[in-house]
Amino acid sequence: MDRCAVFVDAGYLGESAKTLLTEGSPGRRVRADRPSLVQALADLAVKDTGLPLLRLYWYDAAPNRVPFPDQRELGRLTDVKLRLGNLRERDGGRRAQKGVDADLHADMTELARNKAAADFVLLTGDEDLLRAVEEVQKYGVRLHLWGVDSPPESSNQSLELIMAADRRRVLDATFLRALYTVFPDPAELAAGVAEVAAAGEQVGADGAGEVAVVAAPAVAPGADADHAHVPTPAEIAALHKPVAPSKPIPSRLLFTSTGRSSGYVHGPEEDALLRLSDVSTREERARDDAEDGAVATATTAREAGHTYGDRWRLRATDEMRAGLVVSKPHIPRRIDAELLGYADARGVDTWHDERAKHDVRDGFWSAIAESGTGQSS
Repeated sequence: MDRCAVFVDAGYLGESAKTLLTEGSPGRRVRADRPSLVQALADLAVKDTGLPLLRLYWYDAAPNRVPFPDQRELGRLTDVKLRLGNLRERDGGRRAQKGVDADLHADMTELARNKAAADFVLLTGDEDLLRAVEEVQKYGVRLHLWGVDSPPESSNQSLELIMAADRRRVLDATFLRALYTVFPDPAELAAGVAEVAAAGEQVGADGAGEVAVVAAPAVAPGADADHAHVPTPAEIAALHKPVAPSKPIPSRLLFTSTGRSSGYVHGPEEDALLRLSDVSTREERARDDAEDGAVATATTAREAGHTYGDRWRLRATDEMRAGLVVSKPHIPRRIDAELLGYADARGVDTWHDERAKHDVRDGFWSAIAESGTGQSS
């Protein structure tokens, strides 16, 4: 059959992209715009092979194979098949995927045996898939191996896998920057915010009035390969120009989805507030997963909203909490989407039950209103 199929090892892609885009900085994180990423990979496969797409297979993992909200969203995309292995905790808090390679191997060989596609695009670096590559080639499949760019001294792909492939492509930083957001190191970001705050105090002392901000322009994915650049503290401070406003306007400190501090901003900027997944460390996310997994039965809508809100309140900064309260009763769009997705994963029908949506949001606000700050225990 003259079609192509794409097989994506999400663990390899995520880790390799993070290493490349953060230049190995352990404090920086990345987040993919998954719908755009999937579409870009599918389009590139069609271009490389010259064949229409059968479908894209996405191989990832989740505790007990119960998908995370973003995985559920990805699984709903057109021509995408989500395959989940089991995500297990190892000693020391590290997590390992189980069953992913086996699923990938089985799908590739079955499709090749049934002649469902002529060209396979495999995005991975795992030598364990060498046997699968050799098997599908016996059925006449042309194998395109894709990898993520890396320094020559630290290759992230098996040499045996590279030698076995019919064709190879390397995804570079220019391609990935248009599809990933880079979040700065928290210490780096805090330093930049401190500089902004100091600049605001100086303006007040000079009698110039309240601080207004000229923020960096938003860059559409693909428009500028450098849009994911992580600013230094000096660059963050340089984005802010103190001016005398025409009239007093409430101000609040928010953060954009690119991880830049947008400083003191005015107007409806609620969407810029970070989500729970953005303000949580890897250890906190693992603990959340374990706590959620320990609850055998579906939670109520209000309980789901309260749990999400309580975790967000304890991990957000004072400025972020203040910025959120300003938007009440409206929950910022990005937070609301993740909140409803979390409730959906906990067994709450937020797709068809409008009352359930209201209860989830009420639970969220009840948690935000509770007293106390600090880190979650």
